[in-house]
Amino acid sequence: MARIALILSSLPLGGTERLSLALARAWTGLGHHVEFAVLSNMGALSGRCATEFDVVDLHTSRLRCSLWPLIRYFRKSRAQVHLVQMWPLTSLAVLAWILAGRPGQLYLSDHTHLSTHWAAWRCVLGLSLSWTYPFASGVIAVSRGVKEDIQTLSSIGPSSIEVIYDAVPFDLPGPQIKAKVTSGHPKILLSIGRLVYSKDQKLLIEAFDIVRRHVAVELILIGEGPMRSVLEEEVRRRGLERLVCMPGLVMDPRPYFQRSDLFVLTSTHEGFGLVLAEAMAFGVSVVSTDCPGGVREILEDGKYGALVPVGNSKMLAHAIMESLNYPKDRILLWTRAQNFSIARVAVRYLEYFGLGK
Repeated sequence: MARIALILSSLPLGGTERLSLALARAWTGLGHHVEFAVLSNMGALSGRCATEFDVVDLHTSRLRCSLWPLIRYFRKSRAQVHLVQMWPLTSLAVLAWILAGRPGQLYLSDHTHLSTHWAAWRCVLGLSLSWTYPFASGVIAVSRGVKEDIQTLSSIGPSSIEVIYDAVPFDLPGPQIKAKVTSGHPKILLSIGRLVYSKDQKLLIEAFDIVRRHVAVELILIGEGPMRSVLEEEVRRRGLERLVCMPGLVMDPRPYFQRSDLFVLTSTHEGFGLVLAEAMAFGVSVVSTDCPGGVREILEDGKYGALVPVGNSKMLAHAIMESLNYPKDRILLWTRAQNFSIARVAVRYLEYFGLGK
């Protein structure tokens, strides 16, 4: 079967990296050989990847120093397919691949709404996409919103970009999902994401402070990042220490989904919004900001979960209370999540690579 290489900057416990590991396992299960190539073999997932796959460490911690290591890697690579993820590594990899003589095929994948995430670099971003992406074997966007953003930023035509949704990076639970029995206990709100400005967990804390005055609730904020001290101070300022739990990084979030009554996403932008699909796989109702990217696509314009304007804590609080009082049908949510199963998405990638049936 084919040899596939996944090329990443490093291996932290992020959505893209978790998806990459899940795809690698699925492709291996289908008989393909998969290896990882990373600029720096660091991060919470590095040990796990090393126990299951070949990991090539290019030993470069800075992107600007990685051109020649990438060239050397491509020259030695035996992979028929290389999948590079996340700009600006994608553009740099195209240049290295060309200088190495274009071995095998090179596919690029973007997992964020680039023009929003890299707003301060918009001019450089647009030029680099226009100058490098057309040379790749193919370009993958994780939502229609990301595809439209790439087209707006560059000269790439729509036929050159394939939309392949992200996948829930674990086996989906069975369809017989039973609602929690929470009589007499607080409702549990859950949010998972890096503690960074773009995830806007501060907005969730503001909304939670409104909700808890009307409903018995507790909040679990999973994740780590530079905004932790700011968020902790906001919790203290509002006197919410006993109601808000921030456990940090969690390798396996499934137990948290199982115990939660509502999942809340408050991002200012998302390439896809995979955590929403993960929550829905457990039959958990969701509320999300209607941010640029793939969130509206996952929830089908609000059919599967409430959408509220970005940055509006009062409307978010109202949507949370409505969703707690009138949760979505759990089987409906589980059924929707099947569209994002790792088995289905892994095959979509293979088909796009020309390795499918």
